[in-house]
Amino acid sequence: MTLPLLICVLGFSVAQFAALLVYGFWIPGFIKAHGGQSAVGPGHIDLGFRWLADYRKARKLRRRIGHSPWFLRLFEIFQVVALFFLAAIVVLGVYSR
Repeated sequence: MTLPLLICVLGFSVAQFAALLVYGFWIPGFIKAHGGQSAVGPGHIDLGFRWLADYRKARKLRRRIGHSPWFLRLFEIFQVVALFFLAAIVVLGVYSR
């Protein structure tokens, strides 16, 4: 494994872990505080893609209440960074041969 590929894998892992931490601490509480129901029960470790459903609910709530909480913007930033690293992993994996 080349060093750039290793850096990209590590970067993706850190960005995704940070995004899921932000999700776990603030997004389900935000949904519940504004009358919604979270897709994940409290303390549930196997998220699957339920975090995506909760993010979409939080975006709808954000539009309804008229402002964007800081943690939702931070979650979006971490997801974009993770997507960037994932794209870099694919590019490096294809063109490293």
